[in-house]
Amino acid sequence: MTSVSLALLIALEKVIWQNILMKLFVSTAHAREMSEMYVKWIIRPICGNKTRVKLRPDTVLINFPLYCPKCKQENLIRVKDFHITIIKEPDAKTQSR
Repeated sequence: MTSVSLALLIALEKVIWQNILMKLFVSTAHAREMSEMYVKWIIRPICGNKTRVKLRPDTVLINFPLYCPKCKQENLIRVKDFHITIIKEPDAKTQSR
C-alpha cells in the first residue's frame, strides 16, 4: 500500500466515524425532544388551573386525589391515555334510629 492510499483510508474512516457519531447525537436529541413533547401537565377540570402533576402517555391513575393549590379543593380523578375523569363521591347520609 502506498502512503497516499493509506491516508485516503484514514480520512475515509474518520468521515465514517463522524457520520456515525452525528447520527447517534441526532437520534438521542430527537428521542429526548419526543419524550418531552408527550409529557403534559394535568389541568384541573373544575377550575382550569395547572397542577403540579405531569402525565406521560403510559400513565394510569385510579382514585388519585388531585389537589389544586389555588382554589384549595381536592377531587378524586381517574386518568388513562391522557383522558381525565372526575370520580363523584357520594354525599354522607345521616343515620336514622
